[in-house]
Amino acid sequence: MSGSPLLDPSVLFFVLGVCAGLIRSNLEIPAAIARFLSLYLLMALGLKGGFALSVSGIDGAILRDLGLAVLLAILVPLAGFALLKRFVPPLDALGDRSDLWICLCGDLHYRHTILGDSVR
Repeated sequence: MSGSPLLDPSVLFFVLGVCAGLIRSNLEIPAAIARFLSLYLLMALGLKGGFALSVSGIDGAILRDLGLAVLLAILVPLAGFALLKRFVPPLDALGDRSDLWICLCGDLHYRHTILGDSVR
């Protein structure tokens, strides 16, 4: 017999976060612990899903759902960027990944101005 779903770590952390927000707590988790907790939760969810797949097996419905999940994982960030760039500058719409785009744009500028490459 398995444990109660309410005792699942992901559910407990969600409840803790909601409670901390409701009481307006300035709960701050140190960066190293936050990184460990996020890895722990990802591993717990991955193992739970892997065990469930090992019991049920992989069939057409599972493959369809996995394909749809991958497709959504690609489309949602692209749609979010397209929507955000209407309201904020493009580099701000990228969020934390703007450093990558700055490097790419800097490289294109360097090639265009210093090397004379035609970049379009």
